[in-house]
Amino acid sequence: MPRSQIAWELFVLTRSGWPSILLALALAGLVIVPVFAFIAGHMLAGPYKGEDGVLGYLGTIYTNLLAGEPAAILLVGSPALVMLTWYLALRLRARLMRGASRRQE
Repeated sequence: MPRSQIAWELFVLTRSGWPSILLALALAGLVIVPVFAFIAGHMLAGPYKGEDGVLGYLGTIYTNLLAGEPAAILLVGSPALVMLTWYLALRLRARLMRGASRRQE
């Protein structure tokens, strides 16, 4: 299967499944990424100094998110940023491929 067809099928799949993709990105950003950040921080820097371990860490992130702290926004929004970057890269690649094929004709 050609790469362009794979990219097109990925585009169609994501386009038709936006609600489920947005739900997955929200879940990943609000729960999964912060938990992995807590685990990585625990392994690299030692135990979390706040109260209640991972739940305290999540509470701190959510509090900072509601306060508009850039680090919390970036952490929680990182899955959506990765997906948006991937989507835009595929769109750019498809546009460049169409332009190259028109020039060859």
